[in-house]
This record gives sequence, structure tokens and C-alpha cells, in this order.
Amino acid sequence: MKPKVYLAAALAIVALGSFPFYARAQQISADGKKSDEIITKIHKIDMINQLLPVLMTTSQIKSLLVEIEKARVAEKAQYKKEADLLRKVEGIADKAIKEALEMRKVVPQDTMKEFAATTKAMTISRNAMATEQIEKVSKKVEEVLDAGQRKAAANSLVTSLYFPGKKPEEVAESTRLRTWVKYVLMDEQSYEILISLSRRTD
Repeated sequence: MKPKVYLAAALAIVALGSFPFYARAQQISADGKKSDEIITKIHKIDMINQLLPVLMTTSQIKSLLVEIEKARVAEKAQYKKEADLLRKVEGIADKAIKEALEMRKVVPQDTMKEFAATTKAMTISRNAMATEQIEKVSKKVEEVLDAGQRKAAANSLVTSLYFPGKKPEEVAESTRLRTWVKYVLMDEQSYEILISLSRRTD
């Protein structure tokens, strides 16, 4: 609270003409947060519309959640790994910024290459983790859902969004199912939806 009180006091003694810009910035921030909340709700509805047609039982949902939760643990471990990698170059970045601003010194290419190598390593590691987890959850889906449910899941996708220029029948059902697993079943909002659905009584 103290920083806000101090800022309000400071604003009271500056030219009145500058105040609207501060108020506008605060409003944009509030509007942005509210917009994000609404967008999240709309996205959640989209996920609901692609999950409910599959008609999963509570037992099936609980079984899938076990594998999904393992994937979430792997994701958190990946974020930790990436954070550790970034901390190793933070000092280099701080020094580069300081020298660039104080000495008008362009950051050397060797330094930029080190940053690029770090982000590349992060990308490769993240993609490998994601691919592994998607495969594991997809395998579980194959085990848990029956043929009709798998077909419903694959057909719930708007094919043109994921496979531009192609009709649903031009994309193998197995490919569409894996895409559903990746972009729908493993979505953050879908996790919350599945948790909610798992509490019902069939």
C-alpha cells in the first residue's frame, strides 16, 4: 500500500496535464486484465465444446487425468530447467545492457550467439518434453476411449484451423485425434474442466 500512497502524493504536485496519462495507463491495465479474463472464459467454452461430445465417463476422465497430471509435472520440471539455464546468462545480460547504455557499446556477436544458443537449447528441450508427453497421453486415450469416442474427439476439431486447406476426410483420424490431445485435452482450461467433470456421478 505505501508505494501507492507515495505515488498519489507525487502526482498531486505535478502539472495537472500529466495526470490523465497516468489515469489512462491505470485504466488500460484494468481493461487489459478484464479482457484477459473474458478471453479465458471464451476459450474455456471452446474447450468444453470439444470435450463434451466425446461423452467420457467419470471413470475414463479420472484415468486420463492421471496421465495428464504426470504431463503437468513434467512441464513444471521443464520450466525449472529453463529457469536454471536463463539464470546462467542473466549476469551476462545485465553487463551487456549496462555497457550498451553507459558506454554506447553495441553488444558483441559472441554474446548474442551465447543468448541464441541458450534459447535454442531451451526450445529443443521443451519440444522433446512436449512430444514425449503428448505421445504418452495419446496412448492413454487409445487405451481408455472406445472407437466411437475417439472418432468424436477427432471430429470435434475444426480441421481448417489445424490443417489449412484440407478437408476433414483428407486428414487421417489418428492425426486429428493426436491433434485433439495436444490442443484440447492437454489445454490448461481443459484440465480444470476435466477436474470438474471427474467429480460428478455417472
